[in-house]
Amino acid sequence: MAWMVVNWSEFMTVQMGGSVLNLEIRPNTIYLNQQPLLLTQPWLELLQLAALHTLESPPDLTPLDVQQLPSWRAKSVEVIKSSLSREHKKWVRLYGVSFLTGQLGKAFRLNPELTPVLTESVAALQEKLRPKSNLLAKLENPEAEVQANLMLAKLSIENGLLEKALVAIQNALNANASPVLKQEALFYQARVYEFRSEFTVAHQSLQRLKKCLEWHEKNNSPSHPRAKAWFQIGTARIYLRQAQWQEAKSAYLAAKKYLEPHHYRELGMVFNGLGRVAQNTTHLDVAQKHYEQALEFYHRAEWTWAVQATLNDCGVVYKERCKLIWKRQNHQAQKHLEQAFRYFTLCQQNCEAAQTGDESAVLEINLGWCYRMFEQFDLARQWLEKAVQLATKARNLSDLGWAYMEYAELELVTNGKLAAAEMYSRACGAFEDGQIDSARDLAKYKLEEMLR
Repeated sequence: MAWMVVNWSEFMTVQMGGSVLNLEIRPNTIYLNQQPLLLTQPWLELLQLAALHTLESPPDLTPLDVQQLPSWRAKSVEVIKSSLSREHKKWVRLYGVSFLTGQLGKAFRLNPELTPVLTESVAALQEKLRPKSNLLAKLENPEAEVQANLMLAKLSIENGLLEKALVAIQNALNANASPVLKQEALFYQARVYEFRSEFTVAHQSLQRLKKCLEWHEKNNSPSHPRAKAWFQIGTARIYLRQAQWQEAKSAYLAAKKYLEPHHYRELGMVFNGLGRVAQNTTHLDVAQKHYEQALEFYHRAEWTWAVQATLNDCGVVYKERCKLIWKRQNHQAQKHLEQAFRYFTLCQQNCEAAQTGDESAVLEINLGWCYRMFEQFDLARQWLEKAVQLATKARNLSDLGWAYMEYAELELVTNGKLAAAEMYSRACGAFEDGQIDSARDLAKYKLEEMLR
């Protein structure tokens, strides 16, 4: 396919195969071959998001991605699916060009033939509509500029505002600050991408951090030990997310060697990670010990968000113990259930007080499990409904799938196999969309079991 850009300013002509597309940009409008494509805010945002994914990340979008856009958030996934289909058919009828390809109800992207046009044009439109950031001068003190942006990034991460966090981190990286602050910014940049399951991009940020560390070593200006630990912790987190337990453990232990007793936040990360490794390799006693150590360090650091996460992790240890020996009249199993519930409740109370935790639905899923085990089915349903809502809003397909898995268990007890099968089917869809193969296979097995 040959592309020829004749001119670019407010008007562009692109030759695509044997046809020619004339593109003109005006505020909120794209003209193709002199026909206006009127872009109301939802559709402008959608094309901007599709262009952004094409340029910066895996190009596929789903209705869950669309739901996060400001003008779409109030709409259900089903409404979004029908709106996408209806509007796109109208565009195809008007212009004879398919703007989006793939299954609009599942995974879609910008038409590759139009991508060179739309990525440029939408970027221009986006720039026109965006407040001019160059009106804001940077602080004369670059250290203060970076420190403020890093704090903004950390708070944004804790509230699930990952795009906002990335903007703050980039602002920090653009300032001429000390090496250790730049290194910290790269560490948190990797964390954001890891949270979004964009492991390749996260690894790139960590490699930038590593090269920075190596450069300073080579030039006889050794980096702060914490920065060396950040690289190992970031690497370990990616290993954890990919279920590479021994590699994660080695990286966490390497990080620990660089840390001093007063590095509470990083030591908490190390012991929490070691707890995850132990939990997933069925060493529950070791996991509990590590989580309790992490909790102590996070408490000393006064890091509320991390305390919440670790309270949940402590509860999961007791949850797993309970599941291993569960019988309703088993006294020890009941004690494990009560301990799990206590940890989950403390976590929920802390989240409520700090108004954080909305980027994850794990806690809500765990509380739904507890209430099901207590046979308080209405409360279980309430927590699982909340879990589904949170996971959908956060685009967290893993949490969404596990919420439906737990919901299926509740439906099996309360409404029977067909209702449970519906939830397992939804779990399959979420795991499929998130490319979480092992969980998808488990959901399919459970679904087939219900339909036998």
